[in-house]
Amino acid sequence: MNYSEENKPVILFEKEVGIKPKKKIPVSVIIIMAIVLIAILIYIYCTNFIEKSGVVIYPEGKTKETVEIGDIVKIGTEEFYVIKHDGKNLVLLAHYNLKVGDIFDMANYTRIGEYKSDENGYGIQSEDTKGCASQEPICNGTVPFATTHVKYWLEKWDSYSPRECEVAGETVQCAYVYDQNSNIYQYVDNYKNYLKKQGAVIKEARLLSLEEAYELGCVKADCENAPKFLTETEYWLGTAWWLKPEKKETSVWAIAPISILVLYPQPPISDTNTGVRPVIVI
Repeated sequence: MNYSEENKPVILFEKEVGIKPKKKIPVSVIIIMAIVLIAILIYIYCTNFIEKSGVVIYPEGKTKETVEIGDIVKIGTEEFYVIKHDGKNLVLLAHYNLKVGDIFDMANYTRIGEYKSDENGYGIQSEDTKGCASQEPICNGTVPFATTHVKYWLEKWDSYSPRECEVAGETVQCAYVYDQNSNIYQYVDNYKNYLKKQGAVIKEARLLSLEEAYELGCVKADCENAPKFLTETEYWLGTAWWLKPEKKETSVWAIAPISILVLYPQPPISDTNTGVRPVIVI
């Protein structure tokens, strides 16, 4: 077919009308998007379905919603006692203290050894590390609450929301002061990471508070009516007391099953008889 100059068809190119060609999404961007999507899916899986896979094992016939105080829950080989359930979070106390710290001879008041980080079972629970609960005069797994900066909590006491409590018949102030400044923090944090590697979702890892000890049956300085599992080992709580402003006396509470079952304040730099027994929240 012949066209005159006037009727010759006009072929428009994209560049002639200002239409830019569509750009392809770079491969690197696609890869990043895929990684983010996979991470989201893994997170959803971990937070919703991991307990069904057997990582957290409840007593036969029970679930996270039906367990009771004193029931034993397992994460891998680690055992925990249920101490609180608010319908959403489950608060667990380690069955034993962690295998960390020193070995102390109370008869001669001498440090006779320590647990090394390359030892089998280091940093996790051990039936042998109960402080001075059952191995007197040899105390296994003893750790000071604070070392390089003793009594760090006094510098910002009011920020810890203190309340009145009683020590030896005298009214003092108590506050939960366990945080990253404590010498114990390193052991609890490492333990939390260990449990995460087992596949568990750990919302929090810390020490037992004085309030929780009271909720479980301790009264003032007496835990005789509390569940037996609470006093099976000797260990630090996360709560300190301070007699102020007249005096500067301060110390940290610990549970110690000696002679009678008692809850007593322990000097924070003491490493002779008190161990680390973590609380975790799942």
